[in-house]
Amino acid sequence: MLRRGGFIGLRISELRRRNGLSRTDLAEKLDCSSRDVFRYEHGLAVPPLAIILRLSLLFGCPLEYFYSSSRNTRDFSRGIRAQKGKLASSWVQSRDEE
Repeated sequence: MLRRGGFIGLRISELRRRNGLSRTDLAEKLDCSSRDVFRYEHGLAVPPLAIILRLSLLFGCPLEYFYSSSRNTRDFSRGIRAQKGKLASSWVQSRDEE
């Protein structure tokens, strides 16, 4: 199953491979296990929002890319991207304060 709760795990696998990353490499960047990455990619689990946000920032795609059946990430509005940036900034700040 590649789609659970609207989330499309195959997108993680596509982006990971396109960027030349192993599951272990991606897991290190996401601060999770390679087993978690496998589960997300194969639709066995849906990643928490924090992981989806990290994926979005890492690969430079909108959050919606992981939920949309459209392959074109440019279809999303600038407002959504701006909002994602605000969320990312606040998340990074909160991580730095820990």
